Amino acid sequence: MTRRTKFRHDVERIKMELKQEKKINALANDEEIMFIIVGQGQVVTNDGIQMAIGDALQIDQQHSSDIKISAQTENTQLYIVRLNPILSKENVE
Repeated sequence: MTRRTKFRHDVERIKMELKQEKKINALANDEEIMFIIVGQGQVVTNDGIQMAIGDALQIDQQHSSDIKISAQTENTQLYIVRLNPILSKENVE
């Protein structure tokens, strides 16, 4: 039988205007997985990654602790999705 990890997710919607910058705290713990998804507009990260509508970026332990994102268009919308594993009794033992 395959062992599967279950996750709890939190979604945060961020609205930004042209040239506005937003600092995002990357990972709260080692187990967390985070995605930055562009719902509308275009953005650039402090690493120089350009993202447009529908693009997603997975954040892991290799990224710096904070990520700075700047909007390149008006009415930009981002979604920050954080996945946290749910520890079951069998994972703890």
